[in-house]
Amino acid sequence: MPITTDEVEARVVRLDASAIKEARTILFRAYKHEPTFKYLFQAERPGYDQRVRATIRELCHLHFSLDQEVIGLTLDSRLIAVALVGSPVVRLDLSRQFAWRMRMLLTAGSESTWRYIEYHKQIHKVLPHGEHHELPLIGVDAQHRSLGYG
Repeated sequence: MPITTDEVEARVVRLDASAIKEARTILFRAYKHEPTFKYLFQAERPGYDQRVRATIRELCHLHFSLDQEVIGLTLDSRLIAVALVGSPVVRLDLSRQFAWRMRMLLTAGSESTWRYIEYHKQIHKVLPHGEHHELPLIGVDAQHRSLGYG
């Protein structure tokens, strides 16, 4: 689906695992200054960037390992935005994802892991029942924000 802005055409594309590093970079930059992440991962404590990076890395890894859709927006063949799309069939309960939890405990720390799992549970309590897609992570590259790409 093309999006045209100022003579430049952006394209929505499906991403595969080969784009994971670039996708993680965009998501890290998008969430690093996000107030909820600052709270959950305790921005005031040393190691905040590492905890956010670890969380995004592990969520992307889990998403790809479950064969969930990842879409991107490219502009001049460069990835400028990413969205992880959760299928209506796969309802992700992070507290039951043992391998994910273990990797999170080792990389983001126990307090951050449990805070994120609790946050995830609270979000799921207010989601509508029935089939719907979820966007667990979505981000636009900093230099393309506020231009209508999101």
